[in-house]
Amino acid sequence: MSQTLRPSHWSDAYIRFLQTRGYLWQLSPLSRPLTAADVQKALSAELTSPTQASAVAYERSLNLITCLQHEGLRTGSLLIGAQSDERYVDDRQDKHYAGVHRLHLGVQLRPWLQLYNVMVADSRLDNQPDYLGIQQNGFAGYTEQAFLRLYRDGLEFKIGRDFLRLGPGHDAALFISDHSRPLDQVMLSFRQPWFIYQFFVATLDPSRYMAAGAVDRQNRYLSGHRLEVRPWRFLSAALQEAVIYGGMGAGMNLAYCNPFAFFHAEQMNGPDPANTLGSVQLAVKPARNWLFYADLLIDDLQVENSGPGDREPAEWGYLLGVDWSDPFWLRGLDLFAEYTAVANRTYNTVNPWEKWLHRRLPLGHFLGNDFTRLLSGLSYWPVSAWRLSITYEHRRKGEGRIEAEFDEPWLDLPKGENYHEPFPFGVVESLDLLTLDLSWQPRWGFCVFGHARHTRASNWSHQSGAERSFWQGQAGVSLDLFKPIRMP
Repeated sequence: MSQTLRPSHWSDAYIRFLQTRGYLWQLSPLSRPLTAADVQKALSAELTSPTQASAVAYERSLNLITCLQHEGLRTGSLLIGAQSDERYVDDRQDKHYAGVHRLHLGVQLRPWLQLYNVMVADSRLDNQPDYLGIQQNGFAGYTEQAFLRLYRDGLEFKIGRDFLRLGPGHDAALFISDHSRPLDQVMLSFRQPWFIYQFFVATLDPSRYMAAGAVDRQNRYLSGHRLEVRPWRFLSAALQEAVIYGGMGAGMNLAYCNPFAFFHAEQMNGPDPANTLGSVQLAVKPARNWLFYADLLIDDLQVENSGPGDREPAEWGYLLGVDWSDPFWLRGLDLFAEYTAVANRTYNTVNPWEKWLHRRLPLGHFLGNDFTRLLSGLSYWPVSAWRLSITYEHRRKGEGRIEAEFDEPWLDLPKGENYHEPFPFGVVESLDLLTLDLSWQPRWGFCVFGHARHTRASNWSHQSGAERSFWQGQAGVSLDLFKPIRMP
């Protein structure tokens, strides 16, 4: 047993690299976080000896095992670790230093019982106008992970703060992503070789919204459950549902704390309002070097036509992606493409405390709603030390926002007239982004990286006819140091 690995942990690139080549499929390709112990166990069960077809994957797996051993918790030991990410950022006309520093403290009290804590100081939050916390001397600090975890015979219980990402996207997820802060949650899950069932309840930031003509504190809660099945070795499918509810003075609703209740049915039967979302996800490998994945998000669909409210446009999102590994016999090369579309008003609702936001950031896709996005590129990783990636991205972003007031223009139409609006809505900002990333990691705990991006924009900031073209870049180094201490 070992600690969970945040979705942005360096190991996730290794896991995706191996899964696109048909390895580690006993680990979910649809959800994060994974644990270091589960990754090490899966690696030990596969790639035990190299072949011509798996030589690159075998080398990558050996390096991953070696690196994870430095960070793993051991029974009866205290783990102390420090991670530092230092970079110089050239963001158009703004040049500045950015640093992220993490302190890890973990203890494995029993093979089935663990405590883990990660505290972070992040200078980047100083440049985020929507950040809710206090900034001092250019840094803002908070507890990133702090949880107690019990695991035995496939049954897991976790209470505390940890990451949660549910979705197969290349760098984003539709249902729940890691774009916002980790959730304060209670998680219960049961895992078997061919299925996973997860249930979680969490509290969201109790921000202040306008209600009854005055600004007051609104309590906000999130509940969700999902079933992921693996009927075939290279096929994973998940069905999931989540709900955000709350209000002024509202407490947790036990109906939404029931792991086996259908949340949408509870919402429809009232009396209290809530915002439910559903999702179907799929990842499949029809051939050794091909990976296809998809995510369909359903927010609101109108199935009746009994009143003005039924003219509301459907709110939905979908994501389709493909990975082609080792094309043309070039070992270590990946070609990928992904298309995402999220309709206007998706994640949004009339009651502001039910919006799909956490600490003013989207809980789902980082672009929010009312957009289309095409992402394509290549990643070349011939040896563990060197990695190069080039991506092209085309975005079309409408004027819709999750944080905006939920407008209902269809209510003003004459009886019998249907409502239609363009997608994306309003003055559409169009972005073309070309990105180059290069990293060098000669050993565990040390990595040098560089990033350059060119942006070409039309209708910049939704101003009709406004054009922009500019470069951005950053370069830096990341350092890791972990030390296990045997407890008496």
